[in-house]
Amino acid sequence: MAETPSDAAARPSAPASGPSVSASGARVVPGPTSGASPEVESNAGEPSDRTWTVLVAALGGEGGGVLSNWLVDAAAEDGRRVQATSVPGVAQRTGATTYYLEIGPRGSGRASGDAPRPEDGSGSCAGPRGGVAGDLAAPAGQRDPRDRGLGPDSAEPVMALLPTPGNVDLLVASELLEAGRAAQTGMITPDRTTVIASTHRTFAIAEKSAMSDGRFDDERIQRAVRELSRRHVLTNLGRVAEQAGTVLSSVLLGAVAGSDALPVPRRRLRAAIERSGIAVEANLRGFDAGCGLFEEATTETSGADTHAVPSGPGAGSASTRLPASLAARLEGLPGPVREIARLGVERTVDYQDVRYGSQYLDRIEGLLAGTGAADAMPGRGHDVAREVARHLALWMCFEDIVRVADLKTRRSRIERVRSEVRAKPEQPVIITEFLKPGVDEWCSLLPAWLARPVLRAADRGGWRRRLNIGLHVRTSSVSGFLLLWTLARLRPLRRGMYRFRQEQSRIETWLERVAEAHATSAALALETARCANLVKGYGDTHERGAGNFERTMACLPDCARASDPATSLRTLREAALADPGGSKLDAAVKALRAETAPLERP
Repeated sequence: MAETPSDAAARPSAPASGPSVSASGARVVPGPTSGASPEVESNAGEPSDRTWTVLVAALGGEGGGVLSNWLVDAAAEDGRRVQATSVPGVAQRTGATTYYLEIGPRGSGRASGDAPRPEDGSGSCAGPRGGVAGDLAAPAGQRDPRDRGLGPDSAEPVMALLPTPGNVDLLVASELLEAGRAAQTGMITPDRTTVIASTHRTFAIAEKSAMSDGRFDDERIQRAVRELSRRHVLTNLGRVAEQAGTVLSSVLLGAVAGSDALPVPRRRLRAAIERSGIAVEANLRGFDAGCGLFEEATTETSGADTHAVPSGPGAGSASTRLPASLAARLEGLPGPVREIARLGVERTVDYQDVRYGSQYLDRIEGLLAGTGAADAMPGRGHDVAREVARHLALWMCFEDIVRVADLKTRRSRIERVRSEVRAKPEQPVIITEFLKPGVDEWCSLLPAWLARPVLRAADRGGWRRRLNIGLHVRTSSVSGFLLLWTLARLRPLRRGMYRFRQEQSRIETWLERVAEAHATSAALALETARCANLVKGYGDTHERGAGNFERTMACLPDCARASDPATSLRTLREAALADPGGSKLDAAVKALRAETAPLERP
């Protein structure tokens, strides 16, 4: 049980109904029987040998496979030869999940009303000869086992299994970073590619595990997609799906239909949803909502589409109702500081109690009184106070065992998990928490007079880092829920716990250093405030970060003597974040002291 919420695996206890995707590497829809003449809609100027390429980049569980199935079905019903391959990614946003489709010209596939496949197997399969790592199946699900691919003299085109740079007609991305990945690999070109991408973000592991702010620049990704694509729609499609009361895949299919980037008529795409027979009404609402996106704006629709900052401290938590005394004190703060301080007060009250929220405001007001009404930086008044207010709220609400247990047993969290796995109201859901508490985490609950000797004994015995016991706790069971619920009820005792007192001491030291740095310059004070970002995580990560923080704070006098104090401190902070082991910080400290040594008084 660590100080950050552990990963939880949740699954419906019975398989939820819905479209499924085969794990096979490729699917090929065979051509029609001889003599079949599909009824299709004409497309002026369409080359007879034209093949359209589609790349769907999605996250697991966002319906990329369902979207691929719908496109395959619609293209086959339109009398076209179509092939789809998939490359499954891995969990936790460390790899992309892609689906690649090639849609051939009319007359090489199955159209509505075609005769069924003859039992003697006289119809030839339109799949690549002997080179498909997957099933060769009729769209209706009836496979003729005698189909073995094309003969050597066949004039049918051979379709590729994977996309190639510069050869993608349509890119569909269920999340913004997936569009960025496609742009980086050359899959988007200004003379050919239409891009449909959602601007909502699901952070990758590299972003969440970075020592500093590891988030990618969303605006930079959007700008690259705009410049590289021929046409594009960039908007929060997740929000569109939520407003329509449906899933993302149906909105994406509607956007594909509205873009007219494929030769398949809209009615075929819409009919694919109806033929699936699953959540038809909701999926059609999503289809209609997505279909109108290109009609509303054929360029970007969300250059300013950003995520709102959550007002609560945890996912799904509501904004805390503040007592009148705290609300009145917030109104007395300067305008640039008030909003971030309001979020900080809500977070600290939710974390502990009203008295803790009052202590948060005490610290902000004390800083403002000690550093003056505004920072001495033209056009950037109260930057130091704002930065302190932000980091102070995060630091005061450090995640310990009590916090983790509290967040995992909240009703809002359980409801969110049920929503994410799309469980029906009457369907039970099993939630398993994967926890790995160590000696430090358990000692954090003890009073200081007891925790210190236990930790010293653990260090002497060499078992402080070895006693990390993996636990699998089912919070969907009565016993598992009661275990975490009981730990969460220890919150009133938190002020006497070892970790709480340790963090409060570091916070007070940090605030004193910010005030001292402000006497040199507001720029140095701002960099000192940002050094709070060094203390994070739990276990070894927390210990290394706290050590780097204390070393950096010890170098403040040296920074104040440097030619550029703020830049000197920033260099130390960035070195500590770049290398948790501390070697880069060692080199930066050595360089700083070499610079300032001649300036020291004898």
